[in-house]
Amino acid sequence: MDHYFLDLMLEKIRAGQRNEKLLTKIAWADMTKKMNEKYKNMNDDKEILKNRHKKLRNIYTILKALLDQSGFEWDDEKHMVIADSYIWDEYLKEHPEAKTM
Repeated sequence: MDHYFLDLMLEKIRAGQRNEKLLTKIAWADMTKKMNEKYKNMNDDKEILKNRHKKLRNIYTILKALLDQSGFEWDDEKHMVIADSYIWDEYLKEHPEAKTM
């Protein structure tokens, strides 16, 4: 579902349907319609999509922050951030909130 949602967002961005960093109301309405057609449980609610967008943006921010630090890298096969155990231990000491992610 997320992959399709991201594809729709990219489609709208490439079509110029955004104002600065935000997608237009027309873009959100069209994405909601398309998501409803593909996934019947959306209940025609664009707020579901906006909340998912916010969550994905937060995940991106966290991943980018990790990858910007020395010792962390992206594993293309596992599709996840990897690092040696001691690097994770140090990171978690400094960022205890990350344990719940």
